[in-house]
Amino acid sequence: MTRSRGKQRLRLVTEYDGSNEKNPDADPLDSLGHGTHVAGIIAGKSDFYVGVAPEAEILAFKVFGAADIITASIGRAHGFSDGPWATIASRIVEQGVIITIAAGNDGDEGPFYASSGSSGKEVLAVASVDSSRVPAKPWYATFSLGGEANTTQLAYIPPVNRGLWNITGLPIVPLAYDTTNPAEACSPLPDSTPDLSNVIVLVRRGTCTPYVKQTNVEKFGARYVLFYNDEYRPYELVANSAYKSQIALIDAKAGAAIIETVKSGGNVTADFTVLADRNWAVGFFDAAGGIPSQYTSWGGTYELEIKPDIAAPGAKIYSTYLDGTYKVLSGTSMATPYVAGVAALYISKHGGRSVHGKGFAKYLSRRIISSGESIPWQILEPQGLPTDFGYFAPITQVGNGLLNATKLLEYKTSLSFDKFALNDTGSFIRYHKVEITNNGDEMVTYNFTLEPAGGFVAQGRTPGLLADILDIKPMNLVPNVTFPSGIFRVNPGETKQAQ
Repeated sequence: MTRSRGKQRLRLVTEYDGSNEKNPDADPLDSLGHGTHVAGIIAGKSDFYVGVAPEAEILAFKVFGAADIITASIGRAHGFSDGPWATIASRIVEQGVIITIAAGNDGDEGPFYASSGSSGKEVLAVASVDSSRVPAKPWYATFSLGGEANTTQLAYIPPVNRGLWNITGLPIVPLAYDTTNPAEACSPLPDSTPDLSNVIVLVRRGTCTPYVKQTNVEKFGARYVLFYNDEYRPYELVANSAYKSQIALIDAKAGAAIIETVKSGGNVTADFTVLADRNWAVGFFDAAGGIPSQYTSWGGTYELEIKPDIAAPGAKIYSTYLDGTYKVLSGTSMATPYVAGVAALYISKHGGRSVHGKGFAKYLSRRIISSGESIPWQILEPQGLPTDFGYFAPITQVGNGLLNATKLLEYKTSLSFDKFALNDTGSFIRYHKVEITNNGDEMVTYNFTLEPAGGFVAQGRTPGLLADILDIKPMNLVPNVTFPSGIFRVNPGETKQAQ
């Protein structure tokens, strides 16, 4: 304890408290005993000692680590920016700490269903988009053509109601070479079809159910049926029928490569025995990637402020789980740490609040927001096919769009701005400004364009009630925006205002 001008100051001389030098070691225990002592007062219990509440459970958290980022994947519907949690979180941001909070998973409720903590004015509220790559199991395909053989690792989706495939050495034989026919094997095969018992049959996923196709190829002895997905069809799980054959799914690109090789006179053999670790996963292309996740909660706040702020991959995310395992989960809870991780990459390269001061969190938050790229307004119909409405998704669903980590980390320019809330009422705000700073060595030229999102009516089917997700249909509502005229250039080291 030190004393200065009548005030007491506690300093942890052997540990890092944010102002002294870091001195890391392999021992996670601080060995100071203060926290243990406090915990004993609350809930200690032994043969000779009892605390105040000996049956209480204690959750302990370190607070002296001088964190640059706080991420929280929790919340409930409470879209007030001045709620207790939202207010405290915003105040922490004002001290230089980035805070990312999940926007919520109540997308089915429709607009104006913002979450509690993420409604804070300075908090980054994170929405979810579907991932373009989903976890699948690995297998090896050996392509042989013209005297050369190349082995490539590919991905497959095993059936949900059977184990992993465990075969090797069998050739893959396409049922047909036409990759444009969605009805392949939807009808009984001709009698001239060869015996399929000692090959892996490659069939397009197509229009009819996998069960129908499985039935038709089984009549010619098929034991293994490998479906290749349609280019436009999102990833889906496959289930084996009660028949003898086994089915699995590969993506459209892999299927086309196999067909092209066999069509050209080559052959392709498969090895599905490569899985040494059952947790091993590889990426499988999903055509639904990059569209808003249906569950992601819509803003804005109850005060009509813009929320969420930014979007990131949150659907079908593969990550660590209990007892040394891995699991696939979906939600804005998964998108939020993605944004926090990208923020950590930026801080590891450029430093955090200890280098840049209290204003750093607001600066990086705006840099994250401005990196966003517009997301198409699409939904998945009940049959699993995407419907593109021809509009971009509204900011009240996905914020400024999908986070672009490359822009965030590598671009030499930065933007200083407040959110462009037009307040289209009697207090309409006509002009909005943004300051552009060029921190690079070369002049930068900007072109301003409008990317209009689809509008929507928030009124639901029932008078006086807000719309739910089934009521929301995009409308053509393009605002009239005047941009800076002429060529807008920013010289190295210059800050220039655009209005």
